[in-house]
Amino acid sequence: MSRRHAMVVGLVAVLIGFGAGAVGAAEELESLVKKVDAKIYYPQKAGLRSLQADVESSRLAEQLKDAPEAKNVKVTFYWSEPYKQRFVVSGAPDSMADQVQRIEGQMAMWGERMVPKPLALTLADYKCTVGEDEKTFSIDAQAKAADARIPSMKYTIDKKALLPTRWHIETANWSADVDIKYEPVGEGQSLPAEMKAKADQNDLTIGLKYKKVEKWTLPESLSVKFVGGDGNERTTTLKLSNYKLNQPIPANVFPESQK
Repeated sequence: MSRRHAMVVGLVAVLIGFGAGAVGAAEELESLVKKVDAKIYYPQKAGLRSLQADVESSRLAEQLKDAPEAKNVKVTFYWSEPYKQRFVVSGAPDSMADQVQRIEGQMAMWGERMVPKPLALTLADYKCTVGEDEKTFSIDAQAKAADARIPSMKYTIDKKALLPTRWHIETANWSADVDIKYEPVGEGQSLPAEMKAKADQNDLTIGLKYKKVEKWTLPESLSVKFVGGDGNERTTTLKLSNYKLNQPIPANVFPESQK
């Protein structure tokens, strides 16, 4: 695998399922994180305990268009607190078992974007330093574990909106800046609507659209547009429908590592 390809795969995985200064003059970390989390809409804080939805994937449709044996294939997204998520492919013949495993692996990276994870939990495994300037706060986070997927990252938080507008990611092999735009959903809260990243002449844009389902605002679609250094553009979309909320999740949906 080339260095560029490895970087792109790593960046996509991070995005799909998130200058340091002295603390004395800045917001204390716990207080700042609480204020940020209060500005982001989390359906789980409004009583959502589990979510199931049918998924239509443009990439999967392309992969299976010439496979008549796959006509009954179905994709379902499952989410359950505390923050377990998985795409499950069903209806495929036994002869496609290896392909199904690859497909689920490819889709796994998008799951973390479907239901937002509170910043407090995201930072729980990091040692953080808070800084500030005239317009922004910053949270510089260093992973406590040596084998962390993201060893180092930094959030830039707009002081007026109290929302993270830039997320800087550092790994051993690549780094990227992710600019985040939000959509208001009422009661002074917002949800991420667009995340744009640029790394090593590659551009990645994730777009999210939401809809009201019962009393919750939930993801309706996710699109991923990738433009490589060669100028070629590729787009993948996921569309959710037939939501089932706060209903029991079938047994064995989540692997042991998520239980």
